[in-house]
Amino acid sequence: MLSRSILNNDLRASMTSRCSKTITQYKFDVMAMTVAISQDTTRGHTQLADDTKNKLRLLDDDKIRSSTELLINAMETRAENIKKRAQELLQHKLMSFFELAPAVDNNKGNVSARAI
Repeated sequence: MLSRSILNNDLRASMTSRCSKTITQYKFDVMAMTVAISQDTTRGHTQLADDTKNKLRLLDDDKIRSSTELLINAMETRAENIKKRAQELLQHKLMSFFELAPAVDNNKGNVSARAI
């Protein structure tokens, strides 16, 4: 609709810019919500892991046996790997968010096709 030359270039550029800003704001809001959900999920999993480790220790009356110790170490290693993977995914999402942000072509007055 904005690619037609019925509207003058300034009006087309203005409308295209508003469209671009709206899309960018929406993507930013979705990204912020995704980050908040990820942080809450991480806190929940961390609490669950801590509770489970404490229950394992209580089963042995705080006398850590080698099998329980190995299990707790495996849980901690897995937790670290999950944190690293979550951080990598977050970085990827942030990178792709900024790479795919809509941009206005001033010569044509339209939004980049990748942005929509």
